Amino acid sequence: MDYKAERKIIKGKLIFDSGLHIGSGDAGDWGDSTIIKTKEGKPFIPGTTIAGMFRQLAEDNFPEQEVEALFGYVKKIDESTQSLASRLIFCDAFSSNEISPGYRNGVGIRRDRLTARDKALFSLETVEKPIFDFKLIIDNPQDDDMKMLEPILAEFQSGRVAIGGDKSRGLGWLKLSCLESAEVTTENLDDFVSYLLDEKITFQGLEINKVKTDGTGSYIEIEYVLTLEDEDASLIVSSGIPGDADQTLMRDKDKDEGGKFFIPGSS
Repeated sequence: MDYKAERKIIKGKLIFDSGLHIGSGDAGDWGDSTIIKTKEGKPFIPGTTIAGMFRQLAEDNFPEQEVEALFGYVKKIDESTQSLASRLIFCDAFSSNEISPGYRNGVGIRRDRLTARDKALFSLETVEKPIFDFKLIIDNPQDDDMKMLEPILAEFQSGRVAIGGDKSRGLGWLKLSCLESAEVTTENLDDFVSYLLDEKITFQGLEINKVKTDGTGSYIEIEYVLTLEDEDASLIVSSGIPGDADQTLMRDKDKDEGGKFFIPGSS
């Protein structure tokens, strides 16, 4: 495969024609299954949910070897485990319109008799006709990758895809719209460097806030501020050491001494 780009970013809008339910696994005051929310209480779609739908469509239409080369895999072979990291990063999707909450009531069914079960009334929390921001990042995309992804994106654009719970009763049907993309390649690398160095340069819709740049000798040193793109987004850089939670965050000193959180240069 020929080298084409270091990174390709695809953005769009997930527009739902119906309600949506992606369960949090918890019950609430007004429903047996609440939707997944950020810590601020705003509904979102986990990137893993979108990735799962993409992979399902890929596995239904392409050879297993090609799917694994793009989406990655973990396999148990004899006494060892072999794995390959995915080159696709599906970002969590946050709402870009005013969210309208709702509920959908249902009745549990006995599959053997096709009759309602006793005391089986339940309710699902939903959001009604939401719009979410879609973002897919492809590391080092190849021609073969896009041959697989383009028909999947087209399927999302067609309105024939649904995600979340209770799809059989009309929840979760969506259309992917407003697609746009940007690439960083060897051909536009000079433009990308200018985008990093100049104060107010926008490179193919990407923006960055610079604090200081200093070009000396044969290298360029750049200091910049990393800001999470969405105010609802979170960041986890695990220390690998358990604490009050199963995983603790990286700090520059011992946790008990109140050290500052940081992101390792290796990350």
